[in-house]
Amino acid sequence: MSPQESLSEGDFQRLFATEAEGRLDALVDDLLELEKHGANPEVVASLFREAHTLKGGAAVVGMAHVARVAHAIDRKSTRLNSSH
Repeated sequence: MSPQESLSEGDFQRLFATEAEGRLDALVDDLLELEKHGANPEVVASLFREAHTLKGGAAVVGMAHVARVAHAIDRKSTRLNSSH
C-alpha cells in the first residue's frame, strides 16, 4: 500500500474480524480449560490477555457491543486472578 492510500473503516473492521476469530477460538479453549480444571493462573492470564486485546481492537474499529462483552470477560478474569 502506498503512502497515498489509506485503509477505510471497513478495511479495519475486516482486519479486526480476522484477528478476532483466532482470539475467540483461544477464549473458548481457555474457558473450556477453566471448566475442566478450575482457575489455573496461566489459563486465567491467557483469558485476560485475549479478552483485553479483543476489547481494545473492538473499540478501535467502533464495535462498542463487542468491546463491552470483552470488557466483561476481562473484568471476570481479573477477579479470578486476584482470588488466587
